[in-house]
Amino acid sequence: MSKFALLSYEFKESMLIALRAIRANKIRSSLTMLGIFIGVTVVVLMTTAIKGIDNSFQQESVPWALMFFMFKNGLGFQGMTGGR
Repeated sequence: MSKFALLSYEFKESMLIALRAIRANKIRSSLTMLGIFIGVTVVVLMTTAIKGIDNSFQQESVPWALMFFMFKNGLGFQGMTGGR
């Protein structure tokens, strides 16, 4: 038997064992799949929310910062009261 045929046979047997285990433990398998689905969904939603909040903050903070601070000669900044 060639090495490829042996690997193919072992893969097929592993898949059959896995499918039998899933069928034997339907509730456990369903809960595991549900947990994975919920976890992935939460990660995607949190990433989207964080990016949206970050974009909103950047858009709103730039005009505010430009209004109150002026950079002078690259040495620092002066607020509305002026620097010393």
